[in-house]
Formats: sequence, C-alpha cells, structure tokens
Amino acid sequence: MPVFSYGTKAGENLAGTTLLSSRYYAHFTPGDKVSVLYNPKHPSVAYINSFEILWGGPFILSVVGAIFTLIGLPVIRRTISSWRKHPNS
Repeated sequence: MPVFSYGTKAGENLAGTTLLSSRYYAHFTPGDKVSVLYNPKHPSVAYINSFEILWGGPFILSVVGAIFTLIGLPVIRRTISSWRKHPNS
C-alpha cells in the first residue's frame, strides 16, 4: 500500500496509507509532493487530492448506473404501455 506523509496547519507531521490499489498511484513516484485533503478536526484521516482517487469509483458507478437506466427505461415504458392497452390481463 502506498504511504504518504503530510503536515497539518497545526504543525503536526502525520503519515497515511491508502486503501486503493497501487494502480491508482502509478503516476506518482516516491518523493513526489502531493496535495492532501484532511479534516482539521480529524487530521489523521486524509486523502490524496487526485481526481482518480477521489472520484474514480463514484464516476464508474454513475456510468454503470446510467447504462442500466438507459437499458431499463424502454422496458418499463413497454410494460406500462402494455398494461394500459390490456388492463385486465
């Protein structure tokens, strides 16, 4: 797991590990400076500020959901249309 260290505004030096696969970090090399996002109330919880890391999962799930929605809408419309034509079936 990739490890990163960061300093808080309060002057604390902390280290964090990532939960994601190392393929998300392929474009980083050891010693690179990265932007880190953390909650000042809980500085031990931090994330590397990168689009792939922060939004990759939600983006992929949104695309998959949109595909299922686009496939499912015509089926739902046909079913409703069939019910309206044959209400006692």
